[in-house]
Amino acid sequence: MATLNQNQHNRELSRANLTGYKGVSRANNLSKPYRANITIGRERRHLGYYRSAEEAAHAYDESARELFGEYARLNFPHENELAARKLLPVCAIDVMKTEAA
Repeated sequence: MATLNQNQHNRELSRANLTGYKGVSRANNLSKPYRANITIGRERRHLGYYRSAEEAAHAYDESARELFGEYARLNFPHENELAARKLLPVCAIDVMKTEAA
């Protein structure tokens, strides 16, 4: 069971997000216009400036995996991370189909 704090790390993107990636925002830096940040508790940690939103999103993912483990909501989940998220609903549907037959 996840704690409230762990569950916060699994939140979806805000509607105000303009980059399409969790932990990534626009910066005023012309050579590296994207910034990656991660929030730990109430502290926002700056991860760096990047040339593309995708680079910044990968930096966020790397930090999120280290800090939040299985509770991290990632921009680019690995295949095994996707499988773990989808496993429960798929199994539940299969069980319901079997019971109905």
